[in-house]
Amino acid sequence: MDLKLTNDLELENGDLLLVQDASATAQRIRHRLLTFRGEWFLDLLFGPDYLKDILIKNSRLNVVTAIIKSEILKSVDSGSFSDFSTTLSDRNSSISYTLNLENETITEAITL
Repeated sequence: MDLKLTNDLELENGDLLLVQDASATAQRIRHRLLTFRGEWFLDLLFGPDYLKDILIKNSRLNVVTAIIKSEILKSVDSGSFSDFSTTLSDRNSSISYTLNLENETITEAITL
């Protein structure tokens, strides 16, 4: 179980909300992908290195895809992708994936 987070702790009637199973795993993946490397003071290697590898002029889609997939798999014990797509643009980039884990499937779309 993890605390439910959406940019802050989630509360309901004064109680902290919890997430578990696929929701907790999806939340961990989302937070890893939305954290720039060096941003979290407890682990400076946490998250993708957006400034060096992704948000650069003429970034290569296959390199970005490999980096993002690697970061997602760091959040789980084992899993495989049944669907994955990355879209890069000047303003917004998006990632959508379906990740098959041992007992669950996570499908999510994230806009960076």
